[in-house]
Amino acid sequence: MKPGSACVLILSKDPQTRSILEFSAIEFGFKVKVIDHVEELVAVSLDLPVIAWFVDLDGLPKKPKGIVSLGRKKAPDARLVFISTEFEEEIANSCIEEGATALLVKPVIVSRLVKIFNQIMFEPELATHGEWEENTRTANENNSEKSISKKDEGLLRKVDFKCPVCSTAFLGTRFKLWILPVTDTDSDFCPNSCDKVHPELYSVMICPTCFFGTYVGDFNRMEFQESPKKKFLGMDYYLIRKQMTFNLDLKEERTLLHGIKSFELAATSALQLEYRNYLRLAAEFYLKASWLCRRMGHEPQEHDAQYKSCELFKRVYRPYSLINGRFPASGTIFATLDKGMDKLPERAVVVSCFLIADLARRLKDYTTAEKYFDEVKKIPFFHKFTSLSQHIYTVDRLFREELKKHKDTPEKGKKSGKFQLHGFVK
Repeated sequence: MKPGSACVLILSKDPQTRSILEFSAIEFGFKVKVIDHVEELVAVSLDLPVIAWFVDLDGLPKKPKGIVSLGRKKAPDARLVFISTEFEEEIANSCIEEGATALLVKPVIVSRLVKIFNQIMFEPELATHGEWEENTRTANENNSEKSISKKDEGLLRKVDFKCPVCSTAFLGTRFKLWILPVTDTDSDFCPNSCDKVHPELYSVMICPTCFFGTYVGDFNRMEFQESPKKKFLGMDYYLIRKQMTFNLDLKEERTLLHGIKSFELAATSALQLEYRNYLRLAAEFYLKASWLCRRMGHEPQEHDAQYKSCELFKRVYRPYSLINGRFPASGTIFATLDKGMDKLPERAVVVSCFLIADLARRLKDYTTAEKYFDEVKKIPFFHKFTSLSQHIYTVDRLFREELKKHKDTPEKGKKSGKFQLHGFVK
């Protein structure tokens, strides 16, 4: 999502809060429209590609649940951020239940606002999991964050972790809450940053004992039955993961290589344990590994990760594939879901189909790319997500130009786009 093409709506009766939000949104490159009534949120969202609603609850008759419900129906693309004078448990729980992006407590702290705008830049279906509760827990700690002292200027902080598989307790490193600014995203939603490190570098954590990995926000909360844990800790699977570490210390500060290996281990962990929605998560992990490979400039390794991600997204999307040009009924979808997979939300269906197309395009597999670019636009709820559909149309035009050049190129100059599949992708 290119910021300049998306609009942020601000509803606040507080001049100071309104000014901070407006200035910050403009600094991130978004178009801004300040409105006066809840009803205007919907009216404007129907006319513009709106990426976020910032709603100040002070003085509004509607509660978060009602506003979220309105947003989900009328502006499903928009991320919802609420602001309030007091941190009330009822409001916070309502925001969590309804899937809002964040709850900010006045006075709005710039460091936290930067984090929220970073989150808005990400494709929500690929955003780091498990972050909302942390945003909520820390939303009322603004008195301790009024300024960033010299000793706190670093990007990293230490966090306690306990492995849900082998029970090892350890300290891991991750970004602080005011993580790196994201300036733009690539066609496959890879976040671009001006800084030397990548925003996704610390988004997964790896156990130093058994090398289990997953998103940092989910790490301490996951639970497994004894049977899959025993199989995961068995020597055959363990040696595969051990070899993948390259003897790197993945709990301390990371280079891009550390990040790549972390995502590969997280993908392997998902495929070995086969926990809930493991195919979708493994596909995401390999996709994000490819992002770090791109930043490192290692094209063969990037292509290998893209290939694995693409194959997994095909399995994720398969139950939703059009049948004779028609979207399958719910009964057909449930009957064809892989074991352990939940039915995807509508946006995730569109994103999964598109990523197959774009990853195939990047791998020069133009036959597959054309098939899925054609299919994604036929999904019945495709146009429901205005900013996402605009992004897909833009990438599709890029693909058509590449396809034309490819067809005009002599056979001997074409790339095969074939990559060897390794690991646990079935």
